Amino acid sequence: MGLFKPDLYRYLAIGFAVGALFAVSSKDSSVGEQIAHGVVPVAEAQAAK
Repeated sequence: MGLFKPDLYRYLAIGFAVGALFAVSSKDSSVGEQIAHGVVPVAEAQAAK
């Protein structure tokens, strides 16, 4: 019987990985743009009528 359940360690590892990605993307703007373009589509404004 352990002190913590294995799910806790899994969530901590995922949170650490996501936090590391955000830290790297804030440090180097080109990495952040590459990550953003892979996840979020580029916004395009509709032409005014």
